[in-house]
Amino acid sequence: MKRVKKRIAEGLFALLRKKAFSEITVTDIVREADVARASYYRNFDSKEQIIEAAMDDLRDQLLGDVDYDDDEQIFDRENARAGFEKAQRSLPEK
Repeated sequence: MKRVKKRIAEGLFALLRKKAFSEITVTDIVREADVARASYYRNFDSKEQIIEAAMDDLRDQLLGDVDYDDDEQIFDRENARAGFEKAQRSLPEK
């Protein structure tokens, strides 16, 4: 992940420790990441896209580190997105 994208993702994940995903705004993210709003929109269209990029990066790292046959497509983007959305719905509101 490029430096600015990484800072934005780290900012979002830091905010997730403090408040619910639905409560986090783009303004919150750019402040936390200490990046310009234009940098955010140059790299991402939505908060969900930040999560997807972080998951893609993690998947690439995992698959690069281990010899793993993903027959069940656990790391498939749509399966990962569905899992994330299910997890978000099950979290208690902060």
